[in-house]
Amino acid sequence: MHLTCPLWVRRIPKIYRNNDPFYLRNLYLQFSFLFRGRSSRCFRLAEQRVIKAFQHMNAMRAVRKDRFKQLCDERIDAACAQHGIPGKMLIDGLGRMNIQLNRKMLQQLAIYEPYSFKSLTDLVKQYHSELGIVPPNAEPPAPVVTRGLLQSPIVPGNRKYYE
Repeated sequence: MHLTCPLWVRRIPKIYRNNDPFYLRNLYLQFSFLFRGRSSRCFRLAEQRVIKAFQHMNAMRAVRKDRFKQLCDERIDAACAQHGIPGKMLIDGLGRMNIQLNRKMLQQLAIYEPYSFKSLTDLVKQYHSELGIVPPNAEPPAPVVTRGLLQSPIVPGNRKYYE
């Protein structure tokens, strides 16, 4: 793990705590150099602002993870709604079929690879229909997974061969 400055200041080494206060003072001033006004130059103000900034950073770490998880879920649900299956049912079906894709990868597939995502939703629909579970507002899955991919020519220069 790379030891970044905030991680390093959370565990300030003993040499800075016990020996010379210059190093600890210099450390706080280095962390506060982007602050505005006297809090970037005066040690007392800089120390208070740096401690408060690290408290905010620590509190926001979990919030940031939750927000990214919500964003992934919203994108997956929106993509699943286009294919007529709930997002929870997609994630549950993929897990039961032992297709190990996390939320981030499903989100990227939904954005950048819509045909691949559609094939995943078709697989899940077929799996649930075999179990007897019918998703709400579901259409029957397409018989061929690659349907729609071969409508345009494979090589743009060879259009005459595909007409």
